[in-house]
Amino acid sequence: MRRLTVIDSHAHITHGDYREEGPAPLIERAVEAGVERIIAVAYDVPSCSDVIEIAGKHENVHAVIGIHPHEADRATAEDLARVEEMAKRPEVVGIGETGLDFYRDWADPGKQMSLFRSHLEMAGRVGKPVVIHDRDAHDDVVARLAEYAPHFPGGVMHCFSGGLSLMEAILPLGFYVSIPGTVTFPKNRGGPLDDVIRDCPEDRLLVETDCPWLAPVPHRGKKNEPAYVRFVLERVAELRGRDVADMDRITTENTLRLFRPGG
Repeated sequence: MRRLTVIDSHAHITHGDYREEGPAPLIERAVEAGVERIIAVAYDVPSCSDVIEIAGKHENVHAVIGIHPHEADRATAEDLARVEEMAKRPEVVGIGETGLDFYRDWADPGKQMSLFRSHLEMAGRVGKPVVIHDRDAHDDVVARLAEYAPHFPGGVMHCFSGGLSLMEAILPLGFYVSIPGTVTFPKNRGGPLDDVIRDCPEDRLLVETDCPWLAPVPHRGKKNEPAYVRFVLERVAELRGRDVADMDRITTENTLRLFRPGG
C-alpha cells in the first residue's frame, strides 16, 4: 500500500456506533492506512465536548463543533452559548456541522433556519470556518451563505450532494467541496457528482468519510471509518486523471488551508 498523508475532513469518530471500541482504535487504524489527520465533527452539545476531548489527546485529530439541524427542535439558547464558549478553544478548527435538512424532516424547518443563522453568526464572532450540512435545501442554504459569508473565513459543503450549479454558487463564497464515499457507489458512476469532481478547481476539493456512514467500495455495507478515506481519494484521482499521490497532496493542502490546525 502506497504511503499517503491524506486527511479525512469529516468524521464522527465519537459517535455511539463506535461505543464498544471507542475512537482510539479508529485513529490507530487510520494512521496505519496513511491518514495523517482527522477532522472530528460533533452533532450535539455532548459530542462537542467529546470531540474536543479526543482532539486534546491526539495531535492528529482536530475538532469541529456545533449542533446538527436534526437537533434544531431541542437546541436552546443556553446550548448555543456553551458551544460558542467551547469554540474558542485551540482544538476547535471549525463550526458545524450546521445547515438545513429538508429530506429527513426530523426538525421544524423554521427552527433549523434559526439554528443555522446562529451558527453562521457564531463562526463570524470566533473567526472559524463553517462545515455545512445540506440535504434537499440547496437554494435556502446558498441564500444564507451568501448573506453571511463576508463575516467568517469560508467553509466546506460536506458530503456534497449537488451538481455543477450548486458548486458554482458556493465557490465564489469561499467554500470548498468535500467528496464522500458515495462517489464510489456503482449506482452513482457517471452521475452529477462525477461532473463536479472533474470540473471543481483543484484547490477547492476535499475528501471525507462521514463515518460511521457511507462506507466506500470495497467496504460498502460495513461501518465506515477514517482508514477508508483512501478509497474516496483514489476515485477522485481517477475521475480527474491524476496520480493518487498528487491528489493526496492537493486535498491535504486544501484541508490544512481551510481549517488551519495549530493556528
